[in-house]
Amino acid sequence: MMVEVVVRRCTGGRVQQSNWELCKKQKAAEAVLYEAQKAAKAQKASAYANFYACQQFTESELYAKKKEAEMNYTLPM
Repeated sequence: MMVEVVVRRCTGGRVQQSNWELCKKQKAAEAVLYEAQKAAKAQKASAYANFYACQQFTESELYAKKKEAEMNYTLPM
């Protein structure tokens, strides 16, 4: 009977140790995932900002070309 108690304690301790190690690994994986998500968000924001800047530049060029065309069309020759 005494042997069974010792075996159960050892087994229980190993299970507890395994659970703790699993939990530790899971927390580490969650931290890596969180950092990757933050990096992806930052990259998305940067890409959006670059796209917006390009769009604004292109629209300003288009506006300038339209004004130039209007001036050329209205000038008497």
